[in-house]
Amino acid sequence: NQLQAFIDRYPNGKHLAEARRLSDQFVADDVAWRSAMNSNSVETLRTFLDKYPRSRHTGDARSLEILLTDQSDISKLLRDYEDSYNHRDVGRLMQIWPACPTVVQSLLKNEQTSSLVTLSAKGTVAVKGTSAAVQVVIKKPDSTKTVLFTFKKQNDRWIIDTGSL
Repeated sequence: NQLQAFIDRYPNGKHLAEARRLSDQFVADDVAWRSAMNSNSVETLRTFLDKYPRSRHTGDARSLEILLTDQSDISKLLRDYEDSYNHRDVGRLMQIWPACPTVVQSLLKNEQTSSLVTLSAKGTVAVKGTSAAVQVVIKKPDSTKTVLFTFKKQNDRWIIDTGSL
């Protein structure tokens, strides 16, 4: 890096102490950033941003914080969908999936069995701006299938755009 090159070139220069201090700050910043980035934790990223508000990694940290928050929100949305299905709560289903096809609503209202369903994301939620997608494994007592779910962000909250029962 250029700072280390300066230190090496001018080992007795009048700005040596300041250059070393800056170099140490950059090293500490980089170590903290790598740790925060590898943690995949929103809380750890926020701590990093609080401690290093002028870091050269601030933009990346904010972007990663948004991505992790969106992925967490979508995972919660899938759990809400699972819970709505298992409790036969069509009203809640319509809140999280406003464009839910009427045939799916009818199936949920008229399903006689009390069988439960489990949903689990297969892989990582891919988020691009205000849209996202993930493969979801849907397990019922008599079947298992994988379906692509898509999501969109409206009014600062995620909703299901397409999915399945």
